[in-house]
Amino acid sequence: MNDNIEFPINLMPPRIRDAIEAQVAIGNYHLPSVATAALAIASHAAQGLYDIDFLARPSTVPASVFAMICAPSGSAKSSLFEPMLAGVRQWQHRVSDVHRLSLADYEVDRRLYERQRLAAEKENDRDTLIDLERRKPRPP
Repeated sequence: MNDNIEFPINLMPPRIRDAIEAQVAIGNYHLPSVATAALAIASHAAQGLYDIDFLARPSTVPASVFAMICAPSGSAKSSLFEPMLAGVRQWQHRVSDVHRLSLADYEVDRRLYERQRLAAEKENDRDTLIDLERRKPRPP
């Protein structure tokens, strides 16, 4: 890593900048390593909330696709990431529990919907089919 290159820390929001500077001071890390790690973790944390328009093709992609940390072996990447990822991992654990429960509810609703749809198709009940299609369960 080239330590002569100045990382544009002044462009960061104040809270992120303060967290980066604190991590640099506590761990005696290189500012660019901490800052790029913080940006990668922030984009990873937000990937379920925000997507980025991808101009090369008509679609959106998760923000974390654009995060990559390049640092030489022995540059304390693991010890740098671990404390910064603690909150993200706790959030992911909570969300995974909620998602698992939502998925179970969806699966029950989907099976019920399929049974009702098959019965309506067998009876050629157009009105029920239309109503069912409007209330079709969506995966979480």
